[in-house]
Amino acid sequence: MTTPTKPKSMPRLLIDLPPGFAGLTITGDDEQDTPSVADLAARIARPAGRSTEQMAEYVGLLASLMADNQARLFGRFATSDQHLPEPVVANFVLAMPELAAGDSDVAGHIAPNGSVVAAQLEKIYRKRHPAADVRVVELAVGPAMVAATAGEYRLPPEVTGQSAPIVRPEFKAEFQIPAPDGSRLVVIAVTTDSEAGWPAVAAEAMRIANSVRFEEPDDVPADSPDATR
Repeated sequence: MTTPTKPKSMPRLLIDLPPGFAGLTITGDDEQDTPSVADLAARIARPAGRSTEQMAEYVGLLASLMADNQARLFGRFATSDQHLPEPVVANFVLAMPELAAGDSDVAGHIAPNGSVVAAQLEKIYRKRHPAADVRVVELAVGPAMVAATAGEYRLPPEVTGQSAPIVRPEFKAEFQIPAPDGSRLVVIAVTTDSEAGWPAVAAEAMRIANSVRFEEPDDVPADSPDATR
């Protein structure tokens, strides 16, 4: 699967997504994103018990909100293991926020030593989320911060059609991976509302994060689109 990233002068992000992944590439341009929103809504409306029109409105709103937060890709996938009677569904978001000097505590620590950057990310995340299980891990691409949290989220009536918000549990794995050029982070968040399925989802989230790699534009064939796959 592909999605545009940054200008050609910057390293290109590549990632291996799970089989059956249904996702939406976010450009931040409503005209470009509308066909992708409609396509994703058509694919996920029936399993979600919603009409295509309702789902398109919901997905379009999500795409707009995520674009404002520099998200580039979101979607859903199913995973399983021998302990689960049926596959469990997880949500996936990939964002690439920029790190400008002076705008972040992390920016001043960007250096060839990726462990320093990851340790600073861990420190910041732990301060903001004291209840999270936060640590530095060594991925194939280098050191990264990973955090696991358990909480809940609320679905508003305008989304569910119910008279009151619906509260659901949320189990989340978040990875923050410094890009090699020091200009941005790759943030991957994978969530599920299934406590029983959480171990399988967490394992798949780790596999996805461990597949992240970067290529210099000159390493990419001339006929290959600038993309995340």
